[in-house]
Amino acid sequence: MLVARTEALIAGHGLTEALRRAEAYRDAGADAVVIHSKDARPDEIFAFLREWDNRLPIILIPTKYYATPTAAFRERKVAAVIWANHLLRGSITRMQEVAARVRREESVIGIEDTIAPLAEVFRLQGDDELQAAERLYLRQNARGHSAIILAAMRGNALDLLTADIPKTLLKVGRDSLLDRIVGAFRHFEISAITVVAGYKKEMIDVPGVRRVDNDAHATTGELVSLATAIDTVEGDTLVAFGDIIFRRYIVGLLVLDPSDVAIVVDTKFRDKPNGERTYDVVRATRPGSAEDFLDDDVFLEHAEVSTSADAFHGEWIGLLKLSTQGLAWTREFLAANRADPAFSQWQMTDLLNYFVATGRKVRIHYIQGHWLDVDSLADLNQTERFLPA
Repeated sequence: MLVARTEALIAGHGLTEALRRAEAYRDAGADAVVIHSKDARPDEIFAFLREWDNRLPIILIPTKYYATPTAAFRERKVAAVIWANHLLRGSITRMQEVAARVRREESVIGIEDTIAPLAEVFRLQGDDELQAAERLYLRQNARGHSAIILAAMRGNALDLLTADIPKTLLKVGRDSLLDRIVGAFRHFEISAITVVAGYKKEMIDVPGVRRVDNDAHATTGELVSLATAIDTVEGDTLVAFGDIIFRRYIVGLLVLDPSDVAIVVDTKFRDKPNGERTYDVVRATRPGSAEDFLDDDVFLEHAEVSTSADAFHGEWIGLLKLSTQGLAWTREFLAANRADPAFSQWQMTDLLNYFVATGRKVRIHYIQGHWLDVDSLADLNQTERFLPA
């Protein structure tokens, strides 16, 4: 296709010269004509279109008269409109925002979930070698992982917000909590995912995700839900609560951990007065420090559900990694205890303490924030910080 471009209006030569040049291009065999204007209003462009009377398709680049509705161009039978530099200008603004945030925070953790993944860069490049490198170095050990998401509860503390939907389907931006958890797992190529549903279970329907039901969700604890799903997974497995939101890199900490059992613990948790909140608190072999990026070994000593943060080193965020061996230990624990009348009320912290009591080490990865347990309206309001800036 041969497209001719006339700058007659830009050069100030007027409508007559613009029409003359466009006609000359048509006579020379052009398939379309691009006509430019530097005015902020489209008046001279519209005058040209009236006189030209669609003798040849016209293409516009309305950089200056950008406020003109596209419908106005369509009504005048403009063949195409090119927004010539807006993607470039938008990318410059975004790069400046990202650069400023990296400099301010001296870290890329906060922006990692808001920018394109390396896989998208490689896809756009079409570079098979780079794609192979990304699979090898960024997602090693992820293949073969399974995941269980415990999402059976309503979330009564959220009152009317969860009257008609389970808490896991509450929206953060355009996506639900469940969508975001599934998306974080799939980012690390974890595709064998099981969701334990309960309250309004029929509403949980995620393509490619298996659903199992804990119909006794209203009267049972977390371990009953885990037991419901435990036989649907195999190999290295991640277990997550269905009411948390977190940065994707946290999943990577567990995916790449060779330990049989590993958890993520937040050192920046806060105690609320009057027992307004319960914590899955832990004591470890040492407290967290600024040097935890060095991956020194830290292990669990005790976990419990408490309304007080005193005497504890952090809060378990509700993400657990089990190796194939760790999964076998978990199955043994569940099978041995399901007949206990008290089992229906046991929590995940009971499983963690079982590992400790039987000499199985539970590796701890410390983080400082970058996640949220959505238990209240105030928590839900805070989820905005996980949306792109």
